[in-house]
Amino acid sequence: MTRQEKKWQIHGQRIAGLHWDNTRDGSESTKVIALHGWLDNAASFTRLAPLLDNCEVVALDLPGHGLSDHRSADASYHLWDDLPDIMAVADQLGWDRFALLGHSRGAIISVLLASAMPDRISHLLLLDAIRPAAIAHSETSQQLRQFILDKNKYLHRPHKLIANMEQAIERRCKAAKMSTDTARPIVERNLVEEPGGIRWTTDPRLNGASAFKLTAEHIASVLSAVNTPCRLILAEQGLGAHRIMAAVDDYPDIIVSILPGSHHFHLEAAVEQIASIFKDFLSSV
Repeated sequence: MTRQEKKWQIHGQRIAGLHWDNTRDGSESTKVIALHGWLDNAASFTRLAPLLDNCEVVALDLPGHGLSDHRSADASYHLWDDLPDIMAVADQLGWDRFALLGHSRGAIISVLLASAMPDRISHLLLLDAIRPAAIAHSETSQQLRQFILDKNKYLHRPHKLIANMEQAIERRCKAAKMSTDTARPIVERNLVEEPGGIRWTTDPRLNGASAFKLTAEHIASVLSAVNTPCRLILAEQGLGAHRIMAAVDDYPDIIVSILPGSHHFHLEAAVEQIASIFKDFLSSV
């Protein structure tokens, strides 16, 4: 099994990713598309993907992250903007049916896609999230206002140069409360060299507000429409494990585990236990 770099031309933009083929000789593998969290990239799965025996795993750099292109100036980064791109990658791979492995923002995107395309998604393997935060109807106008202000704020904001890799890792650790070893593979893929230093490849617009967010009623409708078997694993010290558990009752077919660790526990000591849980789930459903 070797890790390979991949690139696709999707809707006029380049989407990059990483590919692991863990297929046993003579056997049919489970196809898995892995979706990273906010401001992360495909390298978020460098420890977990190789442990998923008899799986062919493609981890994407979602648009605006890692080595993938930024969206055009007139576009946005709503959660649902990624759905057609993911399906287009699956079509280019020739995968009619596949599992989704999602972390944080990627887990939320996975649930949205499974709700919209249940005939294409075989399993949901979710880490540290299941649904987006809801917005009240009364907050809609303020959300739109913030979107307009942030669009202008971030559209042409240049990245400041960073002196070296270690400084970049230190900043990422401080911002996301990650260890150095956990942050390193993600940070390395999110940097590009320029004269005088290095800079982030991440699109600054990802820090801006969305124009629209789903209400509690929208989210309940999405969850109730998903009929894909789901395995959700939460980090005990992750982002809102108890809040996430409140969404489970809206999901008709889900098994939940809570493991020790922080928000990026799939890059930490818990990774072997996570892999074991997901492998058992894929083989039993």
